[in-house]
Amino acid sequence: MLGYLRYVSLFSASILLLAGAVCASEAVERYLASNTSLKEGKRILDDFDAPLSAEVLTSCLEFLRHTFPEDEVAIGRVRQNDLADWLIQQPAHTEACTIAILEVVADENADLLWREFCIQKLALALEQASLSEESTRQCLNTLIEKASDTRISFSGSALLGLYRLSKKDAPLVEPSKVASLAEHVVESPDFAGANKVTALQVAGLSGSEKAVHLARKYAGDESMPMQLRVSAVALLGNAGDESDLTELKKLTRSLDFRLRKAAEGAISNLTKT
Repeated sequence: MLGYLRYVSLFSASILLLAGAVCASEAVERYLASNTSLKEGKRILDDFDAPLSAEVLTSCLEFLRHTFPEDEVAIGRVRQNDLADWLIQQPAHTEACTIAILEVVADENADLLWREFCIQKLALALEQASLSEESTRQCLNTLIEKASDTRISFSGSALLGLYRLSKKDAPLVEPSKVASLAEHVVESPDFAGANKVTALQVAGLSGSEKAVHLARKYAGDESMPMQLRVSAVALLGNAGDESDLTELKKLTRSLDFRLRKAAEGAISNLTKT
C-alpha cells in the first residue's frame, strides 16, 4: 500500500511539473507573439518560470537577436529589454542570455538603440554569480571598448556601467581606469554633449582631479551648453570644496532655473555639517 501511495505521489508530481512546463511554454509563446502589447507583456513575464526548456530558451534568445520592422521597433525593443532583464537574473539562463546580448552589441546591422540597451545590460550580467569567467572577461572588455564609441549614447551607457562595477565591495574595474576613460570623453570633440554630461560626472566621482578642474571652468562659462554647465555645478557639489562657494552663489542668481537649482543643491551639499 505504501509503495502504491509513493507511486501515486511521484506520478502526481510528474504531472504537475509537466503542467508547469506547458504553462511556462505557453506564457513565453504569448510574450513573443507580435501582437503582444507592452502592458500585456509585463503581465505575462510574471508567469515565466525558470529554468525554461532548451527549446523555449532558444526562442527567447532568437527574440533578443530579432530586428523589428520600423513600425514595430519602438515597442519591440522595450519587450526585448524586459525579457533580457528577466533572463539575465535567472542563474540557469544568465550565461546564454549574456552571450546573446554580446552578439547584439557586436552586430553592426542591429538597431542602434537596442544595442545601447544591451550595453546597459552588461553591468547587470557582471553582477550575476553564475556568469562564466570567459563571459565576464568579454563583458568587461566590451564595456571598456564602448566607453570610447562615439555613436549615440554608447559611451555614456558604458561609463555608467563601469562606474557601477567600480563601486562594488570587490570592484571589477579600478576607479582610476573609469576616470581615465571618462576624461577622454569629456575632452574629445568627437562625443555628443549628452555623453560629455555623463562622462564629467563619472570622471569626477571616480576621483578625477581633472574633471573637478574642468567643472570649475565649465560652470561659469556662458558659452558652454547648459546641460554641461548644470552637470559641472552638480559635480562641484559632490567633489568640490569651500573654494567653489563664491562662484556657486553667483550662479544662484542665474536667469536659468536649472542652473539656479543645481547651484543651490551644490551649496547645500558643500555646507552640510
